[in-house]
Amino acid sequence: MAALSGIVRTNDLVMRHWLIGETIPPHQIVGALGMSRAAADSARVAGALAGAALSTALGVALAYAVVTALYLVSLALTRGVSRGRRVADPAAVELPASSGESPSSRWRDLKDGVVHVLRTPALIAGMWLAFLINLTAYPATNGLLPYVARKIYLVDATGLGWLVASFSLGGLLASITVVITGGSRHPGRSMLVYTVVWYVLLIAFGQLRSLEAGLLTLFTAGFVQNVGMISMTATLLAMSGDRFRGRVMGVRALAVYGLPLGLVASGALIERIGFPLTISAFAVVGLLFTLLIGIKWRASLWRRRPPQAAALPAPQRV
Repeated sequence: MAALSGIVRTNDLVMRHWLIGETIPPHQIVGALGMSRAAADSARVAGALAGAALSTALGVALAYAVVTALYLVSLALTRGVSRGRRVADPAAVELPASSGESPSSRWRDLKDGVVHVLRTPALIAGMWLAFLINLTAYPATNGLLPYVARKIYLVDATGLGWLVASFSLGGLLASITVVITGGSRHPGRSMLVYTVVWYVLLIAFGQLRSLEAGLLTLFTAGFVQNVGMISMTATLLAMSGDRFRGRVMGVRALAVYGLPLGLVASGALIERIGFPLTISAFAVVGLLFTLLIGIKWRASLWRRRPPQAAALPAPQRV
């Protein structure tokens, strides 16, 4: 069930970002991404606290029934996403009949997206950074929080809810800040800088034993990670263009599969060397490779603005 849920969630992220790229003018994409993240983060804050209360009051089974009912409501609301006319796929390519490959082949779509990413330095840098973050950063603030709550801070489900909510609340504040300010004019730089700060905070988080200090650190980490992730998505959307936007975001979604690798590895290491050393090791590795990515692709990521952002054609309604 967890695997099926992960597959669905990955497709949800791809479609959400693709819709933003298709319907929002290029100069408003960062703000739109901030608003999208704000909606998601506010739901996580409320969900973490309400979920803990529901599971305590009703039990896990009834709590999941309530969550499922809310998902059904959200499914019904998606019918209002678009009423526009259908348009042709801008990436469709006419192939000769003898090639034996359909123009709409999903494998061809995947191949075209991968080739485009490999040929665009800013995109390949963003993909490597996304995989690195899922491998070394997200395990500490996602899958391992129940372990931290029970073994490090010695708290129950309510305490876990506060840990999750503090990280999400920091992300929510970052999203609101991006919406108000319009985001950074240099998203490539922001992506790197805020990722570095995130890893530094994770090193500190791994050494803390006080719940209050842990909540404050998670709140700050949630803020910087959200600014970094919004900057990353803005960079990818700006550099992909209309033709490959959906394909590039599909390739980006594949980086999510670094998370299960990181969770399995971190779980095995915690049993051998403990939580503080494991989180510190993951964060140091992530920090070093983030610096290497910034150095190797500095010409593409550190320039004043993505070179293709101003040249994007007007988005089509879908």
